[in-house]
Amino acid sequence: MKTTNVNSFDQTLKYKLYRTVYEIIHPTISKKNISSYRIVFNDDVLPVRVFYPKKVSNISRVIIYVPGVTEVTGCLGDYAEICRNISHETEELVIALDLDDIDSSSFLDVFDWCYRSFLYLRTELEKLGILDNNITLMGDSIGASTILGIVRKSGTKDSRLVLFYPVVSDACLDKSSKGIDSLVIKKIKKFYKEHVKNRKLLSNEIIFPDCNKDYKYENDMLFIVGNADPLKKDILEYYNRINYDGRLEFLELEFCGHGFLNEMDEFLVNEVSSKVVEFLK
Repeated sequence: MKTTNVNSFDQTLKYKLYRTVYEIIHPTISKKNISSYRIVFNDDVLPVRVFYPKKVSNISRVIIYVPGVTEVTGCLGDYAEICRNISHETEELVIALDLDDIDSSSFLDVFDWCYRSFLYLRTELEKLGILDNNITLMGDSIGASTILGIVRKSGTKDSRLVLFYPVVSDACLDKSSKGIDSLVIKKIKKFYKEHVKNRKLLSNEIIFPDCNKDYKYENDMLFIVGNADPLKKDILEYYNRINYDGRLEFLELEFCGHGFLNEMDEFLVNEVSSKVVEFLK
């Protein structure tokens, strides 16, 4: 997961700052350039990138963002701008996990780092009076499916989830690599081949949430998917099955494929932002 010369968030690698969660929620120094740095809490959890809303007084709501894998989404160097826009549009603090510091290529190791980082942030935010109902979990692509695994393993029920085109089913591995969507499918197959060496693990619900067809989430969720995404059918089937009580929401965007977050025009930004803001009210 480590990149050598380009960071998932920016075009150049950045220095590190050592901060506590308290210092992030209550910034005492200029926040102007803090998003340009990796924020380190301790050696047991991932560095994070922090993106502040325009108003930083009395921060009471937080978005924890798990970015998609850039080799699949094509968003290499773009996640800083993506997260900055999310923070400004929602007027909430965004804490994004920086997966580039993970040395292991094992998907389950990556998940474990993300899971431990979430538990740490959740505990520290709770100490500051920010409980699960004011913590939103958000992510895209494989990052979004990682969030679903975190929710199941942690038993988090009150946090809302915003999921951009999650990779939910191993059916993606059987899709044809020919046609208009061939590049996306090839990237996904290549990723799982390289990062899940034991093929038996592909039936693990941590990797593909759809492998557990009986789990019932209690979280409110918003799925956002492009109608040109080759995974749309799998995502929609998963959404329909887990939406057993009609609480979940689904937004389908026209002319959008997998990894559209770095390609949105002004009209699309407004459509997505309006839906997310409405969902988070």
